Amino acid sequence: MNIAILVDNFSGHLFHDVELFIVLFEKRYENIACIEFINMNGKIHCKEERNRVLCQKLFGADATITDDKERHYDDVIDRTELDHGNVNKAFAKSIRNFPERKWADLLSRSLPSNQLKILYSSRQETCRRLSDDAHTFILNLVRSYDGTICDDLGRYSIQEQIELFRHHNCVIGVHGNNLTGIMWMSPASHVFEILPFDCKDCVYDYHCMSLCMKHHYTQINGLGESHNCIMGLDNSSKKMLESHLHMLKSVMFSS
Repeated sequence: MNIAILVDNFSGHLFHDVELFIVLFEKRYENIACIEFINMNGKIHCKEERNRVLCQKLFGADATITDDKERHYDDVIDRTELDHGNVNKAFAKSIRNFPERKWADLLSRSLPSNQLKILYSSRQETCRRLSDDAHTFILNLVRSYDGTICDDLGRYSIQEQIELFRHHNCVIGVHGNNLTGIMWMSPASHVFEILPFDCKDCVYDYHCMSLCMKHHYTQINGLGESHNCIMGLDNSSKKMLESHLHMLKSVMFSS
């Protein structure tokens, strides 16, 4: 069985590439021989090494890039059509039947301990980030639990990203590509996403991914007025995060 993925300007963006893998994986295809990423607009936007690794891990299939649009394929996934007009993201309809445990086991069989293992996946070098005060608060909070700080996920290979997230069962991060790694975590992990307050009712990307993996998802409202902004955290948000982590640690140590 051969599958074609038509790449476009969204491709190459980690979140959007993983969307495609979620949609394809939920179909439960067997005996996929090759997944071909087809250049549709004169320029390839996919990350060849990343997609090669994910194709091998999830489907046991080879990944190739081609300009040939005339071949017969058993299924074709069009990157553009998937997201067009779909505010809940293309893979939202895959949530109900998504085989999260099979997905996780194919990626990596290493599991976090039954103790709380927190990862703060920061994005302080981007336009959508935390204020110095909010960033320092989370740094100190995560360090108080002997957690891990990841300052720049882009420096990691896809295999290193998988192993990093797979060894943690709780992640904190500002909305963005740095949270796509929740798809590498063991099912029923904990996700704390900080969103600009004005986006809290219209941005569902990582909530949908959390639902796919049966994670426990908590949204934290950042003090910001646009999608790309520097966000603060008010005292109620800080206290909520502190109390959630305290509760999680207490539950895990008592289990």
